[in-house]
Amino acid sequence: MKELQTVPTLINALRFPESHPFNEIRELMENKAEASKALLRIFQDPAQTYETMLEEEDDSPFYAMFILAGLKDQRFYPLLIELLRYNEDDVDEFWGALLFEICPRLILSTYNGDLKCLQSLVRDTSVDHQVRCAALDAFANLYAHGFIKRDVLVAEISYLIKSEGGCNETGNFLHNQILYTSTDLQLREFEAHCIESARGALSDAITEKDVVEAYAADPTQVIPKYVSQPFHKPIDDVLAEIKAWEWED
Repeated sequence: MKELQTVPTLINALRFPESHPFNEIRELMENKAEASKALLRIFQDPAQTYETMLEEEDDSPFYAMFILAGLKDQRFYPLLIELLRYNEDDVDEFWGALLFEICPRLILSTYNGDLKCLQSLVRDTSVDHQVRCAALDAFANLYAHGFIKRDVLVAEISYLIKSEGGCNETGNFLHNQILYTSTDLQLREFEAHCIESARGALSDAITEKDVVEAYAADPTQVIPKYVSQPFHKPIDDVLAEIKAWEWED
């Protein structure tokens, strides 16, 4: 019978692997209680976390966040929000494509019911607008999966549209995200806003035709279609999720 490795040994194997350490990840997930505590410590200090990832080129934070999401560990949620709120250059350098493709799903998978924590990130104008987009996408995911009510999402989008600095500049990512969210979820309150924005060329992401077609779709299929899309699903199969990311030397 194979002797199980200790949690510190398993986590150490995540640091500089030559290929994805699937066996170690599997063992960590099987030892949920002890592993979670150790993995959460990786994210206690955002400055140290980014130093670990960017300067030391240590891959353990990358694997740790997937494992914690797969375990649905809600203690990771506030740590993730602070990680996203950190220095813009470090956030951009580390997250890259992960920002839009994975972050909203990490939030969905570890959400602990504290919506104000996420709301503070969406509304923080000192944070890079791409991070705010990912946070708004997470907001939409929470609604689509039944964690928050529709009127809460509508109120948040209304606030963003009206807020100082606005979201109406051409090429503004947050404005584009509002259009995507409003049309994908068929939020009727913003139909006129979306049509006007698309018609006025305030967005290069969506056309007036796209908006009209989205609002004409069968409303009973809006949520089922939305939650079926890969970028709007929680992280469940951790090994499959990691395998989907090509290994880069």
